[in-house]
Amino acid sequence: MKKTVNAILFFVVATLAISLLIPVEICTAQATVARFISDVSELGPGSVGRQFKVAVVVENVENLYGFDIQLNWTTQWIRYVSHVVTVPAQQYPAPNPPSPYSGILNAPAFKIKDEVDELKNIPGAEPDAMAWFAAASMVPASPFNGNGTVVVFEFQVIDQPFWGNTTIVFHFVQVALGDIYAHPIPVVWIDLEIPLYGREQFNIIIEDVHHAATACYGHSLFIHVLVTNDGQYFQIVDIITYVNDTAVNTTAIELESYESNTTTCEWKTEGYELGNYSISVYAIPIPGESNFTDNTFEAAPVTLKVIGDVDDDLDVDIFDVTQVTSIYGVKKGDPRYNEKCDFDQDSAITIFDVVTCVAYYGTKYP
Repeated sequence: MKKTVNAILFFVVATLAISLLIPVEICTAQATVARFISDVSELGPGSVGRQFKVAVVVENVENLYGFDIQLNWTTQWIRYVSHVVTVPAQQYPAPNPPSPYSGILNAPAFKIKDEVDELKNIPGAEPDAMAWFAAASMVPASPFNGNGTVVVFEFQVIDQPFWGNTTIVFHFVQVALGDIYAHPIPVVWIDLEIPLYGREQFNIIIEDVHHAATACYGHSLFIHVLVTNDGQYFQIVDIITYVNDTAVNTTAIELESYESNTTTCEWKTEGYELGNYSISVYAIPIPGESNFTDNTFEAAPVTLKVIGDVDDDLDVDIFDVTQVTSIYGVKKGDPRYNEKCDFDQDSAITIFDVVTCVAYYGTKYP
């Protein structure tokens, strides 16, 4: 009798143990997820022009043999640049930044849909879809298990709000996954939101600097600077011009909010040795400005020489003018052609070369 009771108790305990294990296994099983991964968590002030990547991934999938994914994104602030569909997995080993995973689907695989249109004009797609990707493995491929990257996008920030902050949303319009038996695989879709901050209230940008490639000793080189007030308030901005590491000019420019304008800075070359010089321009930060990366602009170098000096005696006199005018109209290839008389380097001695020589007549070094 005692043996019978013990046997019944053992059976009950074993049954309870098994019944407890079953729900634990069900509860700990991970759901299949489709989500986005970006290489940026937020886009701060001054992000216009910045490029970033977003990957579409599928995680915790079993027996995957095909997918159909459609999605869209906020187009007011960003634009699509390019994308790569990472199928099959063997062709795109891990990582596929910003995704840490390999590609998806085992080879051989066939891409059925690979289309992007930010105007939402993809034939057959869902009404809100801007991108449609579909692919399937083919026999004898084995089903795909685990985590995989579907596609990697590259985007560029084209604008930021002037007032306040906003959010860029990457949204799944449709996600369908199928196994090797063409049965649907349940999947959870998770959209992505990236905060986009408004433009800085105080920000000065040196957009461009241009000047002549050569400067004539004793004469001024004029340097043209394009400046933008990318902030909400009127500003007076001080612009400093550097030749090598020496400040040679400070100019003030007045700018309304979000206005761009050009100011001209002057380098008086007298007293400098002939040769090559670097040119840079710096906007002194305004009160409240925090982004200084765009306050400096490295311009093209400039060569300081005695322009019009044909005979290399460091002055421009009647002998130089005579040499230029004596071969007026001669072109490169003619034995009379003299490259030193061709000041604009257009392979011909023209009226422009004569005018240049005469304009600097009387220049001497030092």
